[in-house]
Amino acid sequence: MNFLNKKILRKFLYISLFFFAFLNFNYNFLNIAGTSNFYNTPATNSEVEATDGILYGLKTGHYTLGRIQRGDFTPMQYRGDFKNRNDEGLYRQYVTAYGLQVKVYGYLVKNYNFNLENLHVLNSSIFSLIIVLFSIFLQKNFTLFASIVFALTLSMSPWIINHAKDIKFMTWASFLPLISIAMMNYFTNLKKIQNMILCIFLIFFTLIFKCLFGYEYISTIMSITFFYFIFVILKLKVSRKYLALATALSSTFIFFGFLLSFVFQNIIIHTNQDPGIDRIKHRIYSNLGLESKSLEKNPCLNESFISIETTIEHCKINNNYFDKYDGLSRIEVLGRYFIFRNLLPWVGNSEKYLNENFKSYLKRIFWNREYSNIKSIFSEFDYKSFVAILLVALQSCLFILIIFLCFKKIFFKGDLADKILLLGSLLGSISWFVMAKNYAFIHMHLCYVAWSLSFLPFATSLLAQKINISKINFN
Repeated sequence: MNFLNKKILRKFLYISLFFFAFLNFNYNFLNIAGTSNFYNTPATNSEVEATDGILYGLKTGHYTLGRIQRGDFTPMQYRGDFKNRNDEGLYRQYVTAYGLQVKVYGYLVKNYNFNLENLHVLNSSIFSLIIVLFSIFLQKNFTLFASIVFALTLSMSPWIINHAKDIKFMTWASFLPLISIAMMNYFTNLKKIQNMILCIFLIFFTLIFKCLFGYEYISTIMSITFFYFIFVILKLKVSRKYLALATALSSTFIFFGFLLSFVFQNIIIHTNQDPGIDRIKHRIYSNLGLESKSLEKNPCLNESFISIETTIEHCKINNNYFDKYDGLSRIEVLGRYFIFRNLLPWVGNSEKYLNENFKSYLKRIFWNREYSNIKSIFSEFDYKSFVAILLVALQSCLFILIIFLCFKKIFFKGDLADKILLLGSLLGSISWFVMAKNYAFIHMHLCYVAWSLSFLPFATSLLAQKINISKINFN
């Protein structure tokens, strides 16, 4: 194959990858993510906080995340409310994130009349472009095949697909620190200290940028950013002194970027009189499962949404609801995420065969931690439900097998950089389930995406790196 044909083939590959990812993200192409109910899960849970925040901003000029109380509310109602500019009702501000997406997208709605579909297309396009850039930049350390596997793992992950276009989670921003490292590694020589420092500053600013959208899965994002950076530096065969400097600077600036984002977070808390930093400190303690004495002084620090009608009595009632999570074991929460729903594309379509009684039974087991009822599970479902549950069991076994194969092949055949990246990506995903155990327990319908933000794409690409692909190499 001559050089010109290889170049044309690569361009065709990248363009095809972009459109494939875009169709998956924006339309759930060929139902890859599973049922429409699963595909819309993040949207029906949180996207209203962005759309209502934009509506409130158009009305008042103050753009923040939040919800407008409208009485009875159905999951997809927010899309009609946004389209019809229905901004009537009490506004409850979301006070645990800066909400940069509301400010940016609110500007587009106000000045260019963007609708929600336009914003979805914009998010899907940005994310698809990032996918293509990964497939290009990763080739500095991976084969073309392994780089494409990385991109396909993301673009075909049901959990990435159902998060991708959502304007609340802004999932593409989670990959900005990683793509910054990959880009600098691709275009510059990171053995030069000035290039290494520039790369760290890019990590620093992209991490702050991500935090301004929200702090979901932040421990995973920070961890994999650090481990991938160390992986890149190790691949350069630098001295121990240079490695130590890169390790110290990157870890410091990653953590400092996380802390600095709180300065912006503190600005938006305007509906209550408490210093915003107290609320932030309490949320960190709460998500870590640690006791926060500040809650005794101000019960409302536990609230995610604040309005002018929020009272201390109301906050105390809500706090009683969260008290039941204080005794959660981190091992228990982590263990639940090895029961892997929708690991593979298309398999989630089997969920439409689950009968409603069986769904309710499963919810009682996992929401109320009634694990002893699992022994009676066979009396609650028909053969169609059995197929769906069997597929979950098989995917869980496959996930454990992937972990086993990765460590077997990478730790025996990989170099130190590969081993650190594999172990770091696994620990990065696990960190969210362990450190943010309360959030991970409550949001089990969302948090599986943490596996795809760190471990799965790097694990599959490292495995692919070990495959003999000489017959399909475009180099």
